Amino acid sequence: MTDSRRRGLRRAAASLLLLMAAALATGCSDSFSSKTIVIPGEEERAASPGKLGDAFEAGAIYKLSAKGVEYGDWLGWLDDDSLLAAFRGRDGMIRLSSADYRYDTRRTLSAPESKIGPESLSPDGRRVAWEAWEDDGVKLLLRDVATDGTEGGRAAPIVDEKAGDRLGGLSWSGDGRYLAYAKKKPAAGREKPVIVVYDADREVANEYEIADWSGEEIGDVRVSDDGTAAAAFFSSDGYAGVKIGELAGGAFREWDEFASDGDGLGEFASGRRFVFATGKGSLVLYDPAHASTVALAERVAGFRLSPDRELIAYSDYGEEALIVAKLQGNNLLGARPIYRGLLSPGLLWSPDGRKLLVNGGKATVPMPSSPAESDSPFVIELK
Repeated sequence: MTDSRRRGLRRAAASLLLLMAAALATGCSDSFSSKTIVIPGEEERAASPGKLGDAFEAGAIYKLSAKGVEYGDWLGWLDDDSLLAAFRGRDGMIRLSSADYRYDTRRTLSAPESKIGPESLSPDGRRVAWEAWEDDGVKLLLRDVATDGTEGGRAAPIVDEKAGDRLGGLSWSGDGRYLAYAKKKPAAGREKPVIVVYDADREVANEYEIADWSGEEIGDVRVSDDGTAAAAFFSSDGYAGVKIGELAGGAFREWDEFASDGDGLGEFASGRRFVFATGKGSLVLYDPAHASTVALAERVAGFRLSPDRELIAYSDYGEEALIVAKLQGNNLLGARPIYRGLLSPGLLWSPDGRKLLVNGGKATVPMPSSPAESDSPFVIELK
């Protein structure tokens, strides 16, 4: 007997048993009704779109020890198994350490010390943006943490000689090549904001004037993976919004503008599409190719795209749940909660897209296991 015939007989037998059980239940109580349940074969299950959700399950959960690490100073992933942590010593200097989340082991890196310290680790775990005080002001540097902080005998590249004029935070493109931020620059007797995009591979910074700037206060900036598009979050008279546009010819030219949340929640997906949160908690995808927007989810308090831009993790504050889904085209598929009891956590994907660093938020009913201190940072491994 062939394997396909055996599977067919098993499905038929299972369906017959289910029908007999339903008939017996109907005879015992008028409140029951019969129902035919079709059990798909292995081939059918593999081809079903619902199969996507099967991958989004929490496996092991590892609580991160706060010993020697200030709250909020888990900077991200050095590789698939190690995290970068910043800690301040008794002398007031900030140092870096590599931490294996599975065994809670630490190793101090030889990266130079600073009283200001690191700000942002690239998604590929190679570089960390670092501010340092100098006699002539604050400078923004890059440190090579992929080689244990050493620079191969040369000085660390300087991103900005006048980092004290920076506006908002720093952000990396998804592949870790570009670092973007806004800064003030004197122009015609007044200060105007510009967008700075630093190419870490070429060690070159380019500035882009905001062509349609009309006095808004510019904050955080995001840059696409190819370095040709940007999104600038801004505020004006109590209104929070985001400008999305092209970087070309030394200028940022706006494609469109939308209301946004006040925290600068937004990331570029593939193809220069931009995902952002509105002030009402909607998660929206903007596609410049069609000048269209699509609502992906509601009640979102925080989200993060995976490094390959194929998965998304977001916090649903209505359900107090952390949800993972697949971003395919302009749709979310297989959305599934992997952890409950979270309010607005910070999220960082590992480079392989199989682990999440959950930093902050409030945990009330964690699943499937409970860390000893539910509000401490922890790592979730996906099955």
